[in-house]
Amino acid sequence: MYQRIRDLREDHDFTQKFVANLLSFSHANYAKIERGEVVLTADVLVQCSAF
Repeated sequence: MYQRIRDLREDHDFTQKFVANLLSFSHANYAKIERGEVVLTADVLVQCSAF
């Protein structure tokens, strides 16, 4: 799941910072999501599906 989120971001040539701002996350927290360091809640998954 985490790798897929990163792949989607890279497929669209978006930076982590851009996606983090789009989703109203801090850059650090978004980076943790991509690294699999946080548990994804349903709310976070819904937000990530927006992009």
